Amino acid sequence: MRPMMNRIGSYLSSAALCISLTLSAPAGAASHYGDELGDQMRVQFFDENIARLFRGSVPISQDPFVTSYLEEVLWFMAPFSQLEDPQLELIVVDTPILNAFAAPGGIIGIHTGLLLYAEHEDELASVVAHELAHLSQRHYEQSREQQARNQPLLIAGVIASMIAASASGDAATAGITSSLALAEQSRLSFSRQHEKEADHIGMQSLSASGFDPFAMPRMFQRMQHAARFGQKPPEFLLTHPVTESRIADSQSRAEQLGKGSREPRSEDFYLMRARIQADNSNNQQLLNQALKALQKTPGLINRYSAAVAALGLNDFDQARKLASAFTPEQRQNPTIGLLEAEIDLATEQYQSARQRIEQVLQYSPRSYAARMLQGQALTGLGMAGDAVEVYRELALERPHDPNIQFQLAETEGLTGNTAGVHLARIEYFLLTGQIDMALRQVEFGLRTKRLNDIDKARFERYREEAEQIRRELDEMF
Repeated sequence: MRPMMNRIGSYLSSAALCISLTLSAPAGAASHYGDELGDQMRVQFFDENIARLFRGSVPISQDPFVTSYLEEVLWFMAPFSQLEDPQLELIVVDTPILNAFAAPGGIIGIHTGLLLYAEHEDELASVVAHELAHLSQRHYEQSREQQARNQPLLIAGVIASMIAASASGDAATAGITSSLALAEQSRLSFSRQHEKEADHIGMQSLSASGFDPFAMPRMFQRMQHAARFGQKPPEFLLTHPVTESRIADSQSRAEQLGKGSREPRSEDFYLMRARIQADNSNNQQLLNQALKALQKTPGLINRYSAAVAALGLNDFDQARKLASAFTPEQRQNPTIGLLEAEIDLATEQYQSARQRIEQVLQYSPRSYAARMLQGQALTGLGMAGDAVEVYRELALERPHDPNIQFQLAETEGLTGNTAGVHLARIEYFLLTGQIDMALRQVEFGLRTKRLNDIDKARFERYREEAEQIRRELDEMF
């Protein structure tokens, strides 16, 4: 990540200089940034490049189970929002920090830590509904229009706050954000009126979807409690301050709407929460707690929590013993059905893993998690060519997923397809804003021996795309 952080640091340092010059300019001074970025194409470039820089600056979740689940929640809620034509991209940030945000270009960011703070699915959905409301009401566009002459300030503030809100000790990230103190004025935050509007519309969406509208004030109360008793307030509260009056207002609105009809205790919510806990907790303590809970209350969630904790400890015998006790009916849930395949992959039992994964694919053929695991199993069996086909198909379906391109590049290398390695790496670097690295891979790719005309043309197209993106970034900053 270091070259990427240096590149972003260069961009944001340029922005910081623009900020200081802009803030010191006379009130009526004209700025060419508003003119240059005013048309729709410039706005689109702005949005796409924010996504690129963000993907390359934070730890993106590599858990396809969690990503798939959060996508399901997002797309379930989207039709109930006031977005007329939802063009959304979910970015799942792998950090225990409590945060979520919406950003230009239909980006919805959810930190995995949100599932550690929310206790029910409807509370998670209330945050998603709130962020969708910000998008539907064009709050970012309004902020952009109001700050048109301060465009560098807006850009730097958006990107810096997205990175800062996701940071968990990375020195390079801290160095970048500390150099942008002025940009903190344009964090991913809104006026009180915007927040009030997002609460109101978000709660309407929550109620229309069947979720309990009372989940929103409950979630606000959890955040406020975390702020009072934690060493550091949740990042969400820095951009979405929660006050007693805001909680009371949301409680009053919920009473007017009435209790939701949808069952909030989603099985998948608790399964994902168990996976995230296993990634962010002391697994021995988590295992002990889960086994104790399982003795008192035998059930799917406690069993799964214990199994993933044991897997995190590399206690494969315990994990397999727990996983083998799930019933055939419970295994119809792909997350449960694939657990033993995950254990098989961890113990290099690739043939067994492949068989279990194929069983799941029979009733869930489009499962993102199953197909990612299938690629791993095929690779382990020495069937890299088949794994490449799996990853290529996934890449077509999920063109903004850098994890797929990373795996594709690694697997292409095992097949001896040097051009394929470079092409997948270029795509990965473009998705994560590493434009110089992408151009370097273009040069490497063009030197490949016996390069066919089709691949040569693809490398040239990538060169043009990368150079265009670099020009856009230079113009932004």
